[in-house]
Amino acid sequence: MPGGFAMPNMTDPMAAAAFQYGQVLMGQGTQAVGREFEKYVPVSRLKYYFAVDTGYVVKKMRLLLFPFWHPVLNSNCAFENKITFFVVSGLVDQVRG
Repeated sequence: MPGGFAMPNMTDPMAAAAFQYGQVLMGQGTQAVGREFEKYVPVSRLKYYFAVDTGYVVKKMRLLLFPFWHPVLNSNCAFENKITFFVVSGLVDQVRG
């Protein structure tokens, strides 16, 4: 069944009918939620803001994870980035145990 749950091996016809009825209701509910969501949040407009390529994401992740290696930093930013590095390093050490 595309997009749904696979029906388990049921020998009881009542259970099979209930399972199929549940799938129909689930499909209708998913469609209704999609329509209502589109009414309040225009997904077509959001796609414009989230249309990025892999290179852009890699560049931003590198800037977030290693801010102290960014070449265009002044002395204030360098100090703040080092503090950020030490804070994140401490958090990683705490998570590892």
